[in-house]
Amino acid sequence: MREVVVGGVRLAYEVHGERGDAVLLLGDSGMPGIAWEIAHVPALLRAGLMPVTVDCCGTGASESPPGPYTIPLLAQDIAALIEHLDLGPVHAVGLTQGGFIAEQLAVARPDLLRSMTLIASAGPTTAYHRIRLRAWQDLLEAGHRLPDELFIADRSVHGLPMSLLQDSDEDVEKWITTFSLRTYQESVGLQEQHAACRAWLLDSERGAHWPSIRTRCLLIAFQHDLLFPPSAARRCAARIRGAELVVMPGAGSADGFLDTADKISAIIARFIQRPHGTPGGW
Repeated sequence: MREVVVGGVRLAYEVHGERGDAVLLLGDSGMPGIAWEIAHVPALLRAGLMPVTVDCCGTGASESPPGPYTIPLLAQDIAALIEHLDLGPVHAVGLTQGGFIAEQLAVARPDLLRSMTLIASAGPTTAYHRIRLRAWQDLLEAGHRLPDELFIADRSVHGLPMSLLQDSDEDVEKWITTFSLRTYQESVGLQEQHAACRAWLLDSERGAHWPSIRTRCLLIAFQHDLLFPPSAARRCAARIRGAELVVMPGAGSADGFLDTADKISAIIARFIQRPHGTPGGW
């Protein structure tokens, strides 16, 4: 990966391809940019787009400076990267934490965005999600190192369809192996990213800026996502002018990089390349 220092922080990034609109892919907390290459980068290249992947501050090959981190600060880093590479305005695609960053860019630096796609990240925080966030906050602030198995079990519950968890041990074991490829507490940067996400999600005023957003917006939600369910995405879409919503039936949020990845890539490419104002027909 290439590296650049922006705002005093060293960020690792990669530009894929040499033509087409730039599509900036922003991952979940702790998710390195290379993860996008498993599924979405090849499909976006085939669609004639130019994907750009990045390790956010605290992730992968990027620097992990001391905290505290916040979503606005992470968004400032990404804005500086876009400007340094002279890519803007870009199409931002964000998964969970990446969606928070894209949303913040749409508020603070709309000049840098042509559109944003928020995957499993949009809407008001549900009662279940709030109690889960507070429980994790108490556990992590107790000062003990928690086993990765606890994170993996939690990821499985909110990321996979309930029917799969109940009836398909073989498939669940494969998912557990996939989730085990990630680290969950290894670095200060990763812990700070988790803290930034919790603060963002527990902010009861977070949705106040939705009506002011003018960036073209597509929301992608998953039927079985417990943390960002379709009902929450619908509430967000109703408050962002012109926002569009696609719900992936029968899927959990983890499916976005495997079972439904090709469909999601096609939806993103169609949204980006469709003339503005043309009905989506999802």
